[in-house]
Amino acid sequence: MKVNCIILHIIMNRLTNFKSLKFITEFILIKNVKKIILYIALFVANFSFSQCLQLTTSPQWVNIGDVDVTGTQVTVEALVFYTGGVNVVSKHTGPPDVNYLLRLTSFELTTSNGFYFMSNPYAMSANTWYHIAGTYDGANIRYYVNGCLIITLPATGNLINQNLATAIGNQSSCQCEQYYGSIDEVRIWNVARTQAQIQANMNNLPSPTTQLGLLAYYKFTNDLVNAQGNATFNGIAFGAAPVYAPEPPIITTPTITTIASPTAICIGQTATLTATGGVTYTWTPGNINGATMTVMPAATSVYSVSGTSAFGCTNSSTISVLVNPTPTLTVNSPS
Repeated sequence: MKVNCIILHIIMNRLTNFKSLKFITEFILIKNVKKIILYIALFVANFSFSQCLQLTTSPQWVNIGDVDVTGTQVTVEALVFYTGGVNVVSKHTGPPDVNYLLRLTSFELTTSNGFYFMSNPYAMSANTWYHIAGTYDGANIRYYVNGCLIITLPATGNLINQNLATAIGNQSSCQCEQYYGSIDEVRIWNVARTQAQIQANMNNLPSPTTQLGLLAYYKFTNDLVNAQGNATFNGIAFGAAPVYAPEPPIITTPTITTIASPTAICIGQTATLTATGGVTYTWTPGNINGATMTVMPAATSVYSVSGTSAFGCTNSSTISVLVNPTPTLTVNSPS
């Protein structure tokens, strides 16, 4: 099929907060719109929208090579949808040689001062998407769920290195610690990411080739390519062929919202303030705990509430209650 005098540009771009395809089209001197629509339909039909790796059997994992992290800083993170099994990201055989090991239940590493096992105390639910991350900064190991700090463990020393291959979804040596479920957005850093940095990029990481300290990054957009750019760490499938599944949902930190009922009162009346989005709440002024609070301000007032999620993340919101002035009545005697 030939379309004369037509310039068609299709630009594919992964969005920062919603991993999907965006099509920008420019049409100049269009003579046959139906043919153009057909071309786009054919293009879309031959392009898969899958955005994560699904592991359903054993062995079925990805070998990304010898991604050593040296020194006293490391971050390993991933989006996970767990149905069973063990290792999300592993570079180890046992406690003496753990360069890093990320699981839903723990983050583990070995330094020159010994082996550190930090258990995740939060009860993770199966068949649920989470963002998990483990960090080490030379003084503490930290475990995050959905960007929320769950637990901290003091630790010191230089990370132990070895020549084992890093495995996504298993252990590379014995292939005996298979993970089952879906995995996406796997990243390995030689820096300790802060909580704010983790929260900002749980769903997608912009400009991966220029990110300071990023060693390896896997989006699983129908391939096992290291999006950081170092082709040495491109993945190789082991065992069953890789399966690519639909994209995960957007993971967010808690958003606290407040409402007042009513929003305006007269002096002497009350309003009920209600907060949602967290598990526990503290209101100020007053330092009152609970999802609701009844107030009777004498003048227009602003109230703040701090809400904490099940993972320990805290956010806040404010709301004002308008107090209308008492009307002034004037009585005039007849003349």
